[in-house]
Amino acid sequence: MGMTTCHFSVPGAPVPKGRPRFSRRGRVYTPKRTKDYEEHVAWCAVAARARIIEGPVSLELDVVFKRAGQADLDNVAKAVADALHGVCYANDRQIKRLLAQELLPDKTNPRVDVRVEEIAWN
Repeated sequence: MGMTTCHFSVPGAPVPKGRPRFSRRGRVYTPKRTKDYEEHVAWCAVAARARIIEGPVSLELDVVFKRAGQADLDNVAKAVADALHGVCYANDRQIKRLLAQELLPDKTNPRVDVRVEEIAWN
């Protein structure tokens, strides 16, 4: 039996993971822009018929901004990884290989191309 794989694209401008914020009452919350983007990523995975992988996974991201250097690549990777928690894997601690690369900018088609793959990990 082959390893489980899921490929899909997340259309629209990639959004980096925002820093946690504090309410006036001292509660910690995720900024709305980050939360909305993570929901968008999760829905794109669901539309691609993603299934939860039980074992170790590889997460590969090709990130295309509208303009070069628009956001920190590592923060975009964190937002996508967190969004796929409970959709492509049970826990993002299952990620044992992470490859994120920024491709040439494209004003007309910003996106993140995602590949989640079950891997053998010893």
